[in-house]
Amino acid sequence: MEYFLSLLWTFLEVLGCLLFADAFFVRKRKGQIIVFTFLGLWLVTTFLSRILSDSLTHFVVIVTLTSAASIFSYKGKWIYQAICIVLSTLFGFLFDVIMTYSFSAILGVNLQTFMWMKLLYSVMGTMSKCLFILIAYVIWRVRKDAGRQSIQNKWLLLTVLFPILSAIMIVVIADNSRTDADLSLNAVFFSAILAVANVAILYLLNLMEKATKKEQEFLLMTQQMDIQTKNYMALEESFRAQRTAAHEFKNQMQTLQNLLTTGQAECALNYISQLYTSPIVRVCSVDSKHSVIDAVLNRKISEARNWKIEMQMQVNDLSNLNIREDALVVLLSNLLDNAIEACQRMDGNRSISCSVLLEESLYISIRNTSLPVVIDNGMIETSKEPPEEHGYGLKTVYNVLQLLHGEYAMSYEDGWFQFVAEISF
Repeated sequence: MEYFLSLLWTFLEVLGCLLFADAFFVRKRKGQIIVFTFLGLWLVTTFLSRILSDSLTHFVVIVTLTSAASIFSYKGKWIYQAICIVLSTLFGFLFDVIMTYSFSAILGVNLQTFMWMKLLYSVMGTMSKCLFILIAYVIWRVRKDAGRQSIQNKWLLLTVLFPILSAIMIVVIADNSRTDADLSLNAVFFSAILAVANVAILYLLNLMEKATKKEQEFLLMTQQMDIQTKNYMALEESFRAQRTAAHEFKNQMQTLQNLLTTGQAECALNYISQLYTSPIVRVCSVDSKHSVIDAVLNRKISEARNWKIEMQMQVNDLSNLNIREDALVVLLSNLLDNAIEACQRMDGNRSISCSVLLEESLYISIRNTSLPVVIDNGMIETSKEPPEEHGYGLKTVYNVLQLLHGEYAMSYEDGWFQFVAEISF
C-alpha cells in the first residue's frame, strides 16, 4: 500500500513542477511530447525514491532529472530553469512540513507520534499535495493570463472551491480517526480518489473556461468581420467620392482659369475662398500616404461631422507602415467609434483629437470629451444593458493590440478621456 501511495505523491509532485515550468517558460516541444516527458520523469523518480534512502541525495537527483526534463521541453537559459525547479521543489517540501506540523498541532500529539499514525499521515500527505497542485495551478493561470484579460472571479472561485472542500473533509475525517494507526487499502483508495478528483476538476474547469473564451472570441470575430465589411464599403464610397471630386475639380479649375484670363482677379480670389469651405475640397482631408488608413480616418471625420462633433486629425507619412491592414482597420474603427459615441452623450463640448504618427514605432492617441468613466485595472466596464452583449469594442482593441504586440494606456481627467497605444515592429 505504501508503494502505491508513494506513486501517487510522486505524480502530484511532478505535476506541480510541470505547472511551474509551464508558467514561467515558453514551450519548445509539442504538448504531447512534454506530457510524455514528465510521465517518464514520474516513473523514474518513483523508482529512485524507493532505492535512495539518503534524503539529500534523493533531493539532488530528483531536482537534476526534473531540470533536465524542463530544459528539454522549454526554451530559456538552463540556469533559470534549474532555479525554478529547485524553488518549486523546495516550496512543495516546505508546504509538506507546514501541513505536517499543523495536523500534529490540531490532533494534540507530537510530530513523531503523528507520523506513526499512518492513516492520518497518508490522508494529510495527499491533501498537502493537492493543495500544492492548486497553488501551482493558480500561479500557472495568472502567468498565462498576464498581459491579457484578468482572470474572471467566477472561474477563480470554482477553481479553489473543490480543493478547499476536500481539505475541510479531510480535517473532519482526521478528527474522527484519531485512534486509527494502520494504513489500510481504504485509506490509499480514498487518497487516490481525492487526488484524481482534484486534478480532474481543475482540468475540466480549464476546458470550460477555454470554451467560454472561444465563444467570446467568436463574437469578437463576428464583430471584426462586420467592421471590416463596413470599412471596405466606406473605402469604395470614398473612392467614388474622390472620382467625383476629381471631375468637379477640373470644372472648378476651368472656371478659375476663365476668371483669371478675363482679368477678374478679385472674383477669382472670392471663388478660391468659397472652394476652401466646399465639401468637395474636404473629401480627402487626411492624406497619410496610406490608402486604408486614409479611408478609415476620412470616413470617421465624415461621421463625426454628421453628429456635429469637431474632430482634429494629425498624421504623418505612413507609407512605410508594415502592419496588417485588417488589424489596423479594426483598431482605429473601434477606438474612433467609441470616441464618437462618447461625444454623442455630451450636451456641450463635443471634440475628438486623433493622432496617428509613425516614427520608430506607430503611435496612436485618441482624446475626446466624455462623461465620467471608471478605469479599473486597465479595463472599462460597459454601461450598456445587457452587459454581456456589449463592451466588445474595447475588448477587440485589447485583442488586436495583443496580436500586434502593442502596449496601451488610458486615462480620464477634467472631462477628457484619452487612449494611447504604441506598436513596435
